Amino acid sequence: MISELRARLASAPDTEGEHALVRLSIIAVVLYTLFVAPENGWSQDTILVASGVSGFFGLAIGIFILICVRPHKATSGRRETRELPRVIGN
Repeated sequence: MISELRARLASAPDTEGEHALVRLSIIAVVLYTLFVAPENGWSQDTILVASGVSGFFGLAIGIFILICVRPHKATSGRRETRELPRVIGN
């Protein structure tokens, strides 16, 4: 299954799949540090940030699934959704 997914992503004309994997990895590291870091409990700010990052993680998973299902069909909606976390973060 994983080798089939790799082949599908490798045959895609752009690097959208690799970008999605990098995005998932970065968000996963940030979430890990948020969940491991609090020694004195969670403050309201930490809860708010963790909620936002978790939402971005869900969005990133959705984008990756769309890329895996249809790697050759890069739609403008998917491109706009892919850029949404970057725009909101700035």
